[in-house]
Amino acid sequence: MQHPVRGRPEKENRDGGGSRYGRKETAAVLQAFCDMDPTRLKALEVRFSGVVFPGETIITELWKNGPGELIVQAKTRERGEVVISAASATIA
Repeated sequence: MQHPVRGRPEKENRDGGGSRYGRKETAAVLQAFCDMDPTRLKALEVRFSGVVFPGETIITELWKNGPGELIVQAKTRERGEVVISAASATIA
């Protein structure tokens, strides 16, 4: 079964709205480094490494790793658990 974040909007709607887990990191990269221009985001690879419980806040951290390369990590504010790790983004 495919995860709703990976591009099945019909599944998200059937499940009551789907998950925002993963999409938040895309929005953070676009806002911080791409002037909200999605054509500048060339690749985003994430590794889901923890559980986010309903009501928790996700903190997204971004670091430049060279020209056009970013390191992405996300953790929960409430527990400090890393929930997305070993993630990277390539931007133009």
